[in-house]
Amino acid sequence: MKTLLGWMLVLLVGCSGPLVAANGPDAGSDLAVHAHWAVVGTQTTNAHRYNQSATVLSDGRVLVAGGEAWDLSASSSPGTGTVRAGAETFDPATRVWTPTGSLRIARGSHRATLLADGRVLVTGGENVPHSSWTALDSAEIYDPSNATWRLTTPMTRSRMNHAQVLLADGRVLVAGGTRGADRVPVVDEYLATVEVFDPATETWTTWASLSEIEPRADALRLGDGRVLITGLFHAEIYDPSIGSQPPPPPASPYSAPRPYQPQQEVTCGEPGVGHATGLETGSAHILSLQMSFVVDPTDPVNCRSLLGPPAVMTGPLASVALPNGLVLFTFGTRDASLLDPETGVFTSIAPRIYPRGRSHLLLLHDGRVLVTGGDDVPSEILEWR
Repeated sequence: MKTLLGWMLVLLVGCSGPLVAANGPDAGSDLAVHAHWAVVGTQTTNAHRYNQSATVLSDGRVLVAGGEAWDLSASSSPGTGTVRAGAETFDPATRVWTPTGSLRIARGSHRATLLADGRVLVTGGENVPHSSWTALDSAEIYDPSNATWRLTTPMTRSRMNHAQVLLADGRVLVAGGTRGADRVPVVDEYLATVEVFDPATETWTTWASLSEIEPRADALRLGDGRVLITGLFHAEIYDPSIGSQPPPPPASPYSAPRPYQPQQEVTCGEPGVGHATGLETGSAHILSLQMSFVVDPTDPVNCRSLLGPPAVMTGPLASVALPNGLVLFTFGTRDASLLDPETGVFTSIAPRIYPRGRSHLLLLHDGRVLVTGGDDVPSEILEWR
């Protein structure tokens, strides 16, 4: 149930700002009139890149690490792609970016997860732009208490564009992704494998694989602790309590093995190209081929269909759930909309300042939203005035 406090966004303009309440059937429209985008950072800021990682730290700052960029000063046209190791933090209170050491290994198309103890785990990626044959198995940990990076135990498989999520018990699940096969000519190998990192021992354990391969996957933890995996080909709910266990042996040499199904397929709509957002109810919203629906973890076959968006939402698509229950979507090059997952109503808001590709939308501790990456342009922050 949404409380009055849950329907409020407290956003600061300078050092103070108004409370903006959004409640009732016109919540999206009421909030849209207050939406305002502002530039944070300059063209020389190291955080301007694509295929980087971006993580909200426990103290409210944002850590951006690695990624790729185009060197337009190169003599060749249109320039030369580079992979970066630099990292920096963004302080929402001061709007200042500060260098914070460098990754031990330059990487792009990697993944990062905030651990329960406040450190950040970074895994995989590529170290040559758009080259899956350079996919990495290495992993490293950032400690914000002393702003240092160090390598930890590598994954069992090299991978990029994989799914990664913090489990309820503090471990980190990694699934799917792409790697270049070890043969000539190099051929992309799409992965279904799953492995889990234990921060206490800094070791990896192989779990049951996904039901299908996924070259580019995303993951979010549902309210019941299971994990929703969405990718280019399909969507499924993965149960860690089953996937972590070995398949049971047959009851006897003459009988079939007992059922062993860590995965439960999400069959509503066209989830193979869907984009999922976790909701405060513990369920998830999926936008798929312009269809909009809510997945209930207890019944992933019978999803609750919503109204479709009023206009075609062209990619790249990103989303984040707001504290008031609405979902913010950015799509195309500059467009943005608010969705009320209870009514299915999409409401357009002010467009972003810069066009950008696949970027990160991050909900800050004060309710504002930071969009960073996706192109060599400054980051932007969404405020409500």
